[in-house]
Amino acid sequence: MLASLVFTAALVGCSDSVGASDDSYAVSFDFSSDYQGWVAGFVDYPVGKEAEWGIGSSLAPLPAPLDPARKGILLTGANHSDDLFMYITREGPTLAPNASYVVRYRVTVATNAPKNCAGIGGAPGESVVLKVGATPEEPARIVDAAQYYRANFDHGSQLAGGRDALPVGNIANSNTNCAVPRYELKQFDSAPLTIATSASGRLWLVVGVDSGFEGTTAVYITAVRVAIGPA
Repeated sequence: MLASLVFTAALVGCSDSVGASDDSYAVSFDFSSDYQGWVAGFVDYPVGKEAEWGIGSSLAPLPAPLDPARKGILLTGANHSDDLFMYITREGPTLAPNASYVVRYRVTVATNAPKNCAGIGGAPGESVVLKVGATPEEPARIVDAAQYYRANFDHGSQLAGGRDALPVGNIANSNTNCAVPRYELKQFDSAPLTIATSASGRLWLVVGVDSGFEGTTAVYITAVRVAIGPA
């Protein structure tokens, strides 16, 4: 069970954990006060085109009608490539080297993407998915031959998952008024993901938004809960 797992004290932050004796861990991150050690990244867009693509991240109060006293990590970008990936990442606990673990996520986001609406390339809600995962190599950007930023981990493409990250659902909320977007909180629970650690037992957590909608997406990641246990 997710609630029965605990993280080591080194990763506590806004956590409910103090340590573990069975190599199982869990921690909760709430971004109402700070980033909790997470950092933002953006890939699958051309080098030097940040302004044109509206690339940005910040710790921002939630918009109306949500509670402005709460904050989230705001990720925003205009997806001209039909494949923009926006993500946050942080290092996880040090685990056994070259070992398999099962990771489960619960992620809450604020999204204003209405459902059942048409969009360029894809729908603003159903064509944008939340992905979660983990990688034994610290996430970084590389530049390919086409001068695009790419991730050094496999998060898949658009709606499809990759080796290191899998989709857990789209960002469409309950609003059906396509002309009047409205922010709502939406919670995602992942299926168990089996991952392998590095030779030094290191692991990085990843939560991201992969877009097949050729327009602007702005999502607030408000809370992340992660549980890790032996496979």
